[in-house]
Amino acid sequence: MDGRSIGGHGAEVIKVETMQKLDTQRFIKVTKDTVEDINIGQFNFTNRGVKSCTINLKQPEGIEMFKKLVKISDAVITNFAPRVLPGWGLDYDVLKAIKPDIIMVTLPAFGSIGPDKDYVSYASTN
Repeated sequence: MDGRSIGGHGAEVIKVETMQKLDTQRFIKVTKDTVEDINIGQFNFTNRGVKSCTINLKQPEGIEMFKKLVKISDAVITNFAPRVLPGWGLDYDVLKAIKPDIIMVTLPAFGSIGPDKDYVSYASTN
């Protein structure tokens, strides 16, 4: 499951990034032309139909902005390691208190339990 897939079925999808660590696909060039825009090539292909915003979740203001998005959302999909959202104070119980019918999908690369759960990955791991 990814944002592009559910967006293709009519969902409004908003990808949340941070300026401190933008999606590396933003910098993969698919042509030899020099482009200064960070919304290029591979990123646009992978995220077509997906809106995006930057929020610094390490700052209280960023946490509050994210909570406002949760309040108007149907689902939160994350591929962080299991420790990340709880570390920001954004575990399922907190999100459910904000929006009781929120759906939360967690897709950590190496599972939510077990010895490898804190490893991180980028892109598909199947």
